[in-house]
Amino acid sequence: MGKKNKMTREPLTVVLLISLMCGVLSQALADESAAWTEIGKYYVFQAKEGIWESSWIGPGKGIRSDDVGKVFYVRKTFETDDPSAFKRVYVSADSKYKMWVNGQPVARGPARFDPDHQIYDTLDISSLIQPGKNVIAAEVMYWGWGGPIFQISLQPGFVFESKGLKSDASWKVLVCPGIESAGDAALLKWIGYLAGNWMEKVDARYTPVGWQALAYDDERWDNAENLGHPSIWGERDTHSPWKLIPRTIPPLEERAEETCKVVQSGLVVDDKENPPFQFDVKADAEAPSLPFVAPGDGKIHYVVFDAGRLVTAYPRLEVESAGGAIVEIKYGEAPILNGKKGRRDRLEDKRVEGYNDIYITQHGRQVYEPFLHRTFWYVRVAVKSDTPVTIHGLNYRWTSYAFPERGAFTCSDPLLNQIWEVGRYTARLCAHESYEDCPYYEQLQYAGDTRIQMLVTYYAFGDPRLPALGLRHLNISRIPEGLTQSRYPAHMYQVIPGFSLFWVMMIEDYYLHTGDLELVREMTGGIYSVLRFFEDYQTDKGFLANLPYWNYHDWAFRRNGMPRAVNENCTISTLLYKGALDAGARLMEALDNPLEAERFHRLSKKMAAAVNANAWSEAEGLYTDGVAIRDLSQHANIYAILFDVANEERQKRIAERLFEDKKLTQATFYFSYYLHQVAEKLGQPQRILDDMIRWKNMLETGTSTWWETPEPQSVRSECHAWSSSPTYTFMKVILGVRPVEPGFARAEIRPFPAGLEWAKGTTPTPHGDIHVSWTAKPEFSLEVTLPESVKADVILPNGQKFEAGAGKSVFK
Repeated sequence: MGKKNKMTREPLTVVLLISLMCGVLSQALADESAAWTEIGKYYVFQAKEGIWESSWIGPGKGIRSDDVGKVFYVRKTFETDDPSAFKRVYVSADSKYKMWVNGQPVARGPARFDPDHQIYDTLDISSLIQPGKNVIAAEVMYWGWGGPIFQISLQPGFVFESKGLKSDASWKVLVCPGIESAGDAALLKWIGYLAGNWMEKVDARYTPVGWQALAYDDERWDNAENLGHPSIWGERDTHSPWKLIPRTIPPLEERAEETCKVVQSGLVVDDKENPPFQFDVKADAEAPSLPFVAPGDGKIHYVVFDAGRLVTAYPRLEVESAGGAIVEIKYGEAPILNGKKGRRDRLEDKRVEGYNDIYITQHGRQVYEPFLHRTFWYVRVAVKSDTPVTIHGLNYRWTSYAFPERGAFTCSDPLLNQIWEVGRYTARLCAHESYEDCPYYEQLQYAGDTRIQMLVTYYAFGDPRLPALGLRHLNISRIPEGLTQSRYPAHMYQVIPGFSLFWVMMIEDYYLHTGDLELVREMTGGIYSVLRFFEDYQTDKGFLANLPYWNYHDWAFRRNGMPRAVNENCTISTLLYKGALDAGARLMEALDNPLEAERFHRLSKKMAAAVNANAWSEAEGLYTDGVAIRDLSQHANIYAILFDVANEERQKRIAERLFEDKKLTQATFYFSYYLHQVAEKLGQPQRILDDMIRWKNMLETGTSTWWETPEPQSVRSECHAWSSSPTYTFMKVILGVRPVEPGFARAEIRPFPAGLEWAKGTTPTPHGDIHVSWTAKPEFSLEVTLPESVKADVILPNGQKFEAGAGKSVFK
């Protein structure tokens, strides 16, 4: 039989105690939820000095390296007379951990990267250590190679080091038999490309209770397996599979619990014993109230909860049961019926379709919270049981990257204010431990999306840490041929050549907005390798053609986002390369590398000459997508203007058709960032505001976030930050604030009235915030407040020019 209190597949006798103390347990769980909102105070941004003396530890044979969604617990009870020995604690895990000290939540991590750059957290937990007996406890989720694509794992492991305590084989471990990946049971049918296997199945009858507390008896747990000493990134000989580096971003923000509203109940039209249950439902005539009791009749009863807006959050479902009830928690971004959406803010005749967690109840009152946050507006909780189950409610703790909300924008047009705010909120939901294309389907950091997200970050939040980490992620992702991967961290290999070129531009964006030349210097080899790659794919006409991998440019191109001309002389790829060469040359000049800068300049001129000689159509007054394939697109002509290929005369001819001629392949929300930059460059910023009708159309559906594509009924992702570019553009164009010298050492303030009565806002810079406020009547009046050491060139709408220094200045 082995050790008699090993976790077995028999219900725990502790449930009898729980049933007697359900009120106490419920309050304890609520207190723990509140404690997770305070863990940021334990984090310290400091690298460990010297070698690591602890050991990586693991669960032994209980979890294999190819397992998915397995959990093991680690505990160490110890005595100390010196709490100060825990002022610096270093922790990491593969794949993710949550940690408690004497039952108090203190940390969750590590932040995403890869095993060759295994991030560790530095904590100060001395305030929680008491003289005498203490316990450190951690829950480790191991996803393996079949888990979420964003996770790169090798084998289950955990490491803890401090002066007072170090992980080793004396620590206790327990593989939890009650938690596993939900696998195929998490998804009824195809709902769009899903890049994550993060859904879970939890059988609460076979999970320990109270194991984080000092009083818990872990005598019957196994001793940990010693996996060897840790290695630091950059060491000479590294025997550990994980190369440790310190965390550089703050822990995620977790807010106080909010309550979801129950809006519907009824029966699921299904007779299966286990999830995933059908989407089809038969709704009750009236909305239910809480608590809701599902009778134990063997049918599948459900309730739908409404969070009030789309959120990324830790849902907390409170239920009461005799034990063994099957609960399916299904998450939806928007109401939907047979693939068609309508209003986002009302369920109406639609239903919840999406993926789901599975929870099997223990006896008594209990709370289920998944290990990883979820994305949802609506949640369908379906229950199948032979005994009554009471659903007391669904709360959630909202979470996102902890951006400081320094930037601000308001004006006399409520619509523009709403567009700015929804873009800011969308950007928040698409940023956690990295930037994410979308929080529901993928959570992957794609370079094309991330460039736009970083620009929003500089203006709306003023935090350079996540952009710096994102640039490093993509730099490390480079393949032997020289390109970055299209998205990283990711264990599934994907390359989009154009996204590597955007990465070069992102480095210049970062330098211009932060002034951090050291990170640019760190990226130098990557800049060279990316730009060098494309030299091998030039045709006899001087274009790029037949690039390998996925030559995505915009979903507007119906061949999986690829223009028809990608396999011949591709104007769009060639122009994008030209723009990246220009950015690379400017970066090399900043690094005092004139020879490489000149080389990039020569290649850039060659690309421009080739396009001008072969892709300009005098009859159309536009550049074509290729030489043999004469398709017309906004995209090619946007790049020709943006990257200074079209001369002034050609720019004027392009402008006659660019914004209104629907014969051109039209830019989607993603590519509209570049369309809007061209409108500004052409001196037609009103075109930007005219284009806001597309964002207004989204708002009219009741959405709380911006979508991936503009189709209101069939759009896949409801939350895509590449559509948030107006949040950046309004501040740059309407307020008129932009850096002229790196790090805003010198700024330009050139406001565009846009038919507004007034506008005001705040633009963060490394030196402090720039405040701008203007009114258009009775005469244009501009008030500017600059931080110390910043000067600005001020250009009024009538062309008058001034210079502003630190402090407040008024211009009329």
